[in-house]
Amino acid sequence: MKVVQIQFAPWDKVYNFNPTDHALMIGDQVIVKTELGTELGRVVGFIEVSQTEAENVIKPLVRKATTTDMEKVPNEKQKKKDLEYCKKNIIKYDLPMKLVDVHYSFDGSRITFAFIADGRIDFRELVKELTRYLTALSDCSKLALEMKLKLWATTGIAVGLYAAADF
Repeated sequence: MKVVQIQFAPWDKVYNFNPTDHALMIGDQVIVKTELGTELGRVVGFIEVSQTEAENVIKPLVRKATTTDMEKVPNEKQKKKDLEYCKKNIIKYDLPMKLVDVHYSFDGSRITFAFIADGRIDFRELVKELTRYLTALSDCSKLALEMKLKLWATTGIAVGLYAAADF
């Protein structure tokens, strides 16, 4: 059975969904339901899986994203504002981390800030501060080295505009 591979952010992993009867192409924006809520994702590929695996594990795609759906996504101005607020708090809490990006769940219930850092970071106070300010469940996600290198290789820009020497 052919399944569609969806990615919610350029730094996120790829998830498999049943395309149902939707005619999809790489690059299409789609709406899916996940364990954490409704998400807007981008089609990044297709693979074949067994019928059993598809029926037992893979959730169905809800629909292709509409123009109205795309208007719900926070704009670059909002994204920049939220990134700046997070950066100020990283400094406030003296956390040794570099902020990379922010991802908003489609249903507005979660906001995830991606970062890079050496070693483990205790960012609990930062998350509490962000959740208070943003009035949505906030989280931080540390990017693995492989993902940092992939982003750098595919975009030609070091993640978060940091120097390639950071990798």
